[in-house]
Amino acid sequence: MGHALWPKGWHYFIPMRSRPEHHPFLPIPEHRLHQHPYSDPKV
Repeated sequence: MGHALWPKGWHYFIPMRSRPEHHPFLPIPEHRLHQHPYSDPKV
């Protein structure tokens, strides 16, 4: 999956606590925080 490449608009970073071994910080678009699977609290 393209977890290493992100659109230029994805400049917002949040702590990726669920999978820190892959990325300590994961770029998430502010308007899609609730739509991203990695940003979902249930993950």
